[in-house]
This record gives sequence, C-alpha cells and structure tokens, in this order.
Amino acid sequence: MTMWLGDNQIKMTHLIRDRDTKYTKGFDLIIRTEGAKIVQAPIMAPNPNAYMECWIGSLRKECLNHFICLSTKHLGYIVNEYVSYYNEHRPHQSKGNQLLKYHAFEKEEADDCHQCDQSLGKINCKHTLDGLIKYYSRAA
Repeated sequence: MTMWLGDNQIKMTHLIRDRDTKYTKGFDLIIRTEGAKIVQAPIMAPNPNAYMECWIGSLRKECLNHFICLSTKHLGYIVNEYVSYYNEHRPHQSKGNQLLKYHAFEKEEADDCHQCDQSLGKINCKHTLDGLIKYYSRAA
C-alpha cells in the first residue's frame, strides 16, 4: 500500500483502522515511518466502520460493477475518476444536497448532452467514465 501511494504521489496522513489483531506492531511501525498517524476506531462502536462500508458500497454499485478492470492502472484510473466525481460534483443528502467540496463550474460547451434554455441560464451536462457518470451544472 505504501509503495502504491508513493508511486502515485499520494501522501498518507492518517490510517483509520479497527482493533483487529492482524494489525501488529510491525504494521503500525511501517505506517508511522511513512509519516501517517494511526487512528483506531473506538471499542464496540459500529458506526465508524459503517461510514466506510457505505462509501465502498457506493463505489462498487455506482461504478465498479459496470467495468471489467484490465490492470491495476486501469482500476486506479476508474477509482480516481469516481473519487473526483464523488468529492467535487455529487450532491450528498446528509449535507442538504450540497457538494462536499465547492466547485465553481467553468462555462464550457456541453459535449453531446442536451442543453435546455431556461430563464436562469442553460444547464450543461458533463460526464466522465465514458458517460457512466453524468452531472449537471447551470451555466454562469
């Protein structure tokens, strides 16, 4: 994992894990030498794992179930595209249908998606992963 993060120039700052005995002192030492802080889930608290399991379920159902990954590089590309969409374009019900990360949409020409002219401005359709994921924004 640490080699993959290094290859993709991703800095790990935290590792959130449960208290399973498979995480030995040697495992913790490797993570700490990478400069990351280890955060253990509280004892007998199921919710911290539930949030991550929900996110992984979203990734699988909304994205990975629609592809046959041909290599780890291909899988990495697909996951990166989905994570970008999830964090920057997907509205979240728990946040009042707001975006996790505010993203100012630039005025772009829509690709092959439909545009409708309304009094508030045109609605642009953008897509990623060959049209599997589509998201809409109002033109400035």
